[in-house]
Amino acid sequence: MKRILFVASMVVTFLLHSATVLASNESSESAASAGINDEVPVVTSTPKFSGFIINNYLYEEGEGSSFNLRNVNLSLDGNLGDNFDYKLQVAFAGSPKVSDAYGRLKFSDALNVQIGQFKLPFSLENAISPTSLEAFDNSQVISTFCGGRDIGVALYGSLGENKFAEYSVGVFNGSGTNKADADKYKDYVGRLIINTPLDGLAISGSFHLGNPEENGARVAYNRFAAGFKGEFGRLFTRSEFLWGSDHEFSAYGIYGLLGYKFTPRLSAFGKYDWMQMENSTGDTWAETNYVTTGLAYRLNSKVLFRLQYQLMQADDTSRYLNNVGGAVTIQF
Repeated sequence: MKRILFVASMVVTFLLHSATVLASNESSESAASAGINDEVPVVTSTPKFSGFIINNYLYEEGEGSSFNLRNVNLSLDGNLGDNFDYKLQVAFAGSPKVSDAYGRLKFSDALNVQIGQFKLPFSLENAISPTSLEAFDNSQVISTFCGGRDIGVALYGSLGENKFAEYSVGVFNGSGTNKADADKYKDYVGRLIINTPLDGLAISGSFHLGNPEENGARVAYNRFAAGFKGEFGRLFTRSEFLWGSDHEFSAYGIYGLLGYKFTPRLSAFGKYDWMQMENSTGDTWAETNYVTTGLAYRLNSKVLFRLQYQLMQADDTSRYLNNVGGAVTIQF
């Protein structure tokens, strides 16, 4: 009887000790020696639910006016341990679709890995969320040259004590959002940002290189971007020049933005946006010029009101079109 009680007490002690180790996640030795089918203890955060809604009204000369539900995005993100996080974002405006679905393994400030579907690391403006963008839409050169989101894997990080350089470079399917690779070839995309010694000023360069297969032959698909951004007291600015080509056309474009913060809540901006497209013989077949100005008022950290006026000249004509609108962004 004593032997049975002794054995039972030893088993109970062992189980209690094991539970304590798992709960505290302090035993690195047991984690390192765990087999592929063993459970490695992990401290997880409660998944965070968030999202945003953007509604706007827009009058377009020659097209009429409309209230629009521009964005309805819901996100779920969290941590699985100290060095792994994840995000799932679904866009519901129009046909529902997954926009972000990725995990990130964080080794250090200098080296991290991101895998799944996410925004391509190309250009400065492409990385800005619609909730923070000054205008209603991206600059036309960004919409034309940037591939949006794709599925792949990327390395990213920052170098130097003061994040002197920030980089991101990856390999992607090249097929776009929620699509498997259409051929056996991949796209290579990268961005480098240098934070200069001049406080508030950063310069950047980006590339997107691909050779997709069309009708049994490989064709070139190359995009490049160079630009800068800066914040100097109440002034803020951003500009990028983008160019690219493939077997059917080549294109060039530039935008420049200058803004001013009157108060922490009220700001204004002006932007010029130009793009030209040429066919394979070098003939210009499309040229557009946009001039955009706007005001933004932040009611609080979650609600933003914006007014915008845009003057557009398209297709080498002397006719100018006027667009006027307002928008409200709600984050939760």
